[in-house]
Amino acid sequence: MWASAAARLTPVYSVAIIFFSQLSQLITIFINNRFEPYIQYYPLILTAMAVGVLGGLIGSKLNKKLSNKVITKVFSVTLAFVAIVNIYNAVTGFTA
Repeated sequence: MWASAAARLTPVYSVAIIFFSQLSQLITIFINNRFEPYIQYYPLILTAMAVGVLGGLIGSKLNKKLSNKVITKVFSVTLAFVAIVNIYNAVTGFTA
């Protein structure tokens, strides 16, 4: 029972950690008035924000509807995918 509850709460905690770590960076940029280098990325930033909110809404609905087994499997596959991408980035970053 505890593992199934953990599988449902892990994405929530993960999003909260990412949110607060990025929020501190945004506050630093705001305080130091360092927005100029990011102006060219505003459309991408706004799109990423919209997609993030939409993904959160869809994920919340799926979290309520799917079984614990499916949620655990989706989480495991997603984590494996992220690990593979990170390994790829590390290898190509060191050889480039």
